[in-house]
Amino acid sequence: MYRSSEDCLFLNIFAPNQMTGKMPVMVYIHGGSYTSGSSMADCYSGISLASVGDVILVTINYRLGVTGFLDTGDAASPGNYGLLDQAEALRWVRNNIEAFGGDSSKVTIFGESAGAGSVDFHLISKFSRDLFDQAILESGAVLTPWSFNKYWESNKVNEAFRLGRSVNCSSTDTTELVDCLRQIDARTLENIASANQIRFGPTVDGTFLDESPITMIQRGDFKDCPVIVGFNRDEGTLLILTSFPDYALTEEAPVINQSSFNMLVTVSQTIYNPVRYEIVEDSIKQQYVDWAHWDDTNHDYFDTIVGISGDESFSCPCLKVARDRAMMTSHPVYLYFFTQVPTT
Repeated sequence: MYRSSEDCLFLNIFAPNQMTGKMPVMVYIHGGSYTSGSSMADCYSGISLASVGDVILVTINYRLGVTGFLDTGDAASPGNYGLLDQAEALRWVRNNIEAFGGDSSKVTIFGESAGAGSVDFHLISKFSRDLFDQAILESGAVLTPWSFNKYWESNKVNEAFRLGRSVNCSSTDTTELVDCLRQIDARTLENIASANQIRFGPTVDGTFLDESPITMIQRGDFKDCPVIVGFNRDEGTLLILTSFPDYALTEEAPVINQSSFNMLVTVSQTIYNPVRYEIVEDSIKQQYVDWAHWDDTNHDYFDTIVGISGDESFSCPCLKVARDRAMMTSHPVYLYFFTQVPTT
């Protein structure tokens, strides 16, 4: 069991026992909504991949949540510390991996969910795009609504001050705010931010990102290299898991009746932007609902909401990334769709 800590800037290296010449390198960036996770989790152990994959695997940590992404919009706390941590780890790999038998000219970065979003940010950022050679995005991208969000970007300073008020750091000066926050235990800050739904993530900071990544993608301003992009079937169950946590460890899924379905459609739209647009919700229902069942208020809409949430959070953004890159890059772009159902 790993223990979370702000003192987290460590990496792990897994190498095969037998190596012939320099080995290609894979660097894994864990997910967790930019607020949680650790490369020390058992599920991220690199033993299996290094044993059978003919690669050297590096897994990294980076600062998360408040300590990783607090952005006051100025020099007091410019944000993106977590992404800068990742970039420093990539620079370390570039400069040192040959001492472990790796080929510094064959570095592939890959990640899942927020880890995939991070990979996509590195493909875009001029700060770090030269620190690796290939990339794999697993169920995430910059274009996902939970990765780079225009509403969050425009409200990042307000969120910083809202966090301050929540812990009695009520100054209206950003430097004083940050000085006050630094006196508070990091875990306390994270708990309070979570309880008050105060979220911090990647922003335009002037160092790692000097303009909107969406704008950069639209003009093709990103690293031209081989890329794999993909997602999994039924990933929209994540929304149901967070809305019905009592079913997390049960064999049966909850029945999503019409009332619950309407609620979840609203949640899926307002979780990323608190302004509700009923016309958008109606359009979503028009696209996904089998209207033959609409007069049955007890009909199970489980599969319908899974499709809606999965398409919005994973499938559609990943498909757009793959298509955009395929049209604007000279290197191959591969798309996968993972459907295998595990035995447990």
